[in-house]
Amino acid sequence: MVVEGILRRARKFRLGRIWTSITHASPTELVMVPQDLRTIDPVLAQEFYHGIYSFVGRHVDTKGNSPFNLPPKWENASLNWRRELHSFRWFRHLDSAKNKILSTHAQSLIKDWIKNCGKPGDSVAWQPDIAAKRLISWLSHSVVIVDGADAKLYDQFLYSIGTHIRYLNGIVHDAPDGLPKLRVRLALSYAALCVKLYRKPKGVSALRPHLALANVLSQQIFADGGHISRCPSVLPEILIDLLPLRQSYDWLGIKPPQELLTSIDRMMPAVRFYQHRDGSFARFNGVNSAQRELISIVLRYDDAMGEPTQEATQSQYQRLTGGPTTLIMDVGKPPRGEHSVRAHAGCLSFEMSSIRTCFITNCGAPQINDQQLIMASRSTAAHSTAVLNNTSSCRFQNAGFLTSDSGRRVLAGPGRVSSERKKLDGYWQVAARHDGYLRQFGVWHERVLQLSDDGTYLYGRDHFFIQGEKPPTHLKKDECAIRFHLHPSVSATIDSETGAIIIQASENQRWVFNCDLGRVGLEESVYFSKPGGPLPTSQIVINLELSKNNTVNWKFEQSIGTRLQ
Repeated sequence: MVVEGILRRARKFRLGRIWTSITHASPTELVMVPQDLRTIDPVLAQEFYHGIYSFVGRHVDTKGNSPFNLPPKWENASLNWRRELHSFRWFRHLDSAKNKILSTHAQSLIKDWIKNCGKPGDSVAWQPDIAAKRLISWLSHSVVIVDGADAKLYDQFLYSIGTHIRYLNGIVHDAPDGLPKLRVRLALSYAALCVKLYRKPKGVSALRPHLALANVLSQQIFADGGHISRCPSVLPEILIDLLPLRQSYDWLGIKPPQELLTSIDRMMPAVRFYQHRDGSFARFNGVNSAQRELISIVLRYDDAMGEPTQEATQSQYQRLTGGPTTLIMDVGKPPRGEHSVRAHAGCLSFEMSSIRTCFITNCGAPQINDQQLIMASRSTAAHSTAVLNNTSSCRFQNAGFLTSDSGRRVLAGPGRVSSERKKLDGYWQVAARHDGYLRQFGVWHERVLQLSDDGTYLYGRDHFFIQGEKPPTHLKKDECAIRFHLHPSVSATIDSETGAIIIQASENQRWVFNCDLGRVGLEESVYFSKPGGPLPTSQIVINLELSKNNTVNWKFEQSIGTRLQ
């Protein structure tokens, strides 16, 4: 691990010199412009013109100055904001305006970027995935850049395109594994279709970028359509670039790699698998609210439009559906290595939605680049599952010199996770267990969930044991907390007579929660998955003393048409 980290850092420090040693690829012309499927907003184009740039919940007013020539005080202001700025994903809004003044402004921004940031090096702008995003965006919106541009800008732009191709081709093997590497391969495939080169990089044939992309897709996309990172939000992020690429092959009359087509066909139903009744994505392993727009866009291109499968075998998730109710459960081990930089310690956690409301949720991932919030969101306590001694079931890499730029890896976690699904009389059942607490506390956690066919009843049982015996007694008193985080759109109160917890939605719908053991209460919680920052919410918590009771049964019952006074 240490050696790998040192080598990664060494490679990073020499990236600024790699591109100069690669045989030059000189673009002579742009032969096509791919379609950008993301939504556009001409109002944002006006804001950019006036120097206002709002990304990932961060608002920056440059007072009319170029965002690529900001004073030093902004250098450490927001890493995610700067990543979004240099990705040029926002450039589509300027392209949509179809206004001469805004087109001139767009061209001036390109000039400023090339002048201030155009040489590859060790900076945010030239992180592999950011450079890949930028190249795809520039190719997709090249018309607004070159239309009416003077010869100098046209030559600078083509030269910078060539710089991107040489750079990405040179660092693709050193790019972080997972989504960053896939994005680099996507960008090189875009370039292979869109750019006519006078001289290609040494050893690069016309087919190589496409075959290399197909190879990465086969390595990263499971048979069930999930991604190797086990992060559901990666799927729409990939599809939003894969779909236009497939379309570009068709426009040029070129047969795309079969793996590209089959990957799209597998991922589309997987997107539906992770979608709740309210349209949101299940908040597992790094999902936040930013993906909701992408989900609605990519699903427009789903030709099958069929019902999602109920079991993601390779991705290790389960989905239960009954009537108007959907339940999605994490029954998998954390991914390994660089694939785990977005992974959460949420084994056996679940989310539940009904009609158009999400009731039980995980806390999700923050969009803002606050490491303290990010690590809090990755903890087991931020998930609707059981926590022992307020300790996560995964151990994460400490921040430091060897930490990856993209995040802190999972170093240890559940190694044995099993699940079984069966249909019983009147309901579906999933039974799962994990050993994430076995080494620390000698405890296995087993959870059984049963959802009725009509979707009005959810029964659960949490059981804690070691090799069939009661767990040791050395744990703290009340060392086990079973948490059910509530979505901010619902409210909860405790019935003073019965002690039941009543969860109320705005749609004249409520759920009633009861359990047979332990102390049950309502506590404060935080919902991280919002663009503007965390939102306060609440959570149901069952506290247990495992030395006295190691099994608890609980249930949610739906009540429609009754509103609390």
